Amino acid sequence: MKKTIILLLALISSAQGTAIDVQQAAINDAKAALPEVSMEYLQCYALNENDKSLCATPLVQKYINPRWRFNELYIRKFRFYMEGQGFYNFALRKGLKCDYVNEAPLFSKPENAYLLKCSPEQNYFLQFDYKQKHWKILP
Repeated sequence: MKKTIILLLALISSAQGTAIDVQQAAINDAKAALPEVSMEYLQCYALNENDKSLCATPLVQKYINPRWRFNELYIRKFRFYMEGQGFYNFALRKGLKCDYVNEAPLFSKPENAYLLKCSPEQNYFLQFDYKQKHWKILP
C-alpha cells in the first residue's frame, strides 16, 4: 500500500513538473516572438469565446511550434502571454507610459471599455471597434 501511494505521489509530482515545463516553454516562445505576433493575438481578445476561438485557431497554425500545436496547456499559456504583450505593445505604439502590464485587462461596464493597468500606476481605458477591427484609447 505504501509503495502504491509513493508511486502515485511520484507520478503526480512528475506530471506537475511536466506542466511547469510546458508553461515555461510557452512563455519562452512567446517572449521570443515578434511584437507583430502579439498584435495579432490582441485582435482576438475582445471577441466572444466562439469568435475568439475562430480568430485564434489560425494563429496556432501560424505561430506555434508543431511540437506544441495539440497541447492545450501550452496553447492557453502562449495565447495569454501574447495577449498581455499585445496590450503592452499597443500602449508603446500609442506613446502611453507603460513599463509593463500587470494583469489581463478586464471589461468595465460603466466605461464600456477594457481597463489596461500599466506600471507604474498608469490606467487606460481601451475600446475595440468591431466594425473597423482595431483598438482605440478612450480619453
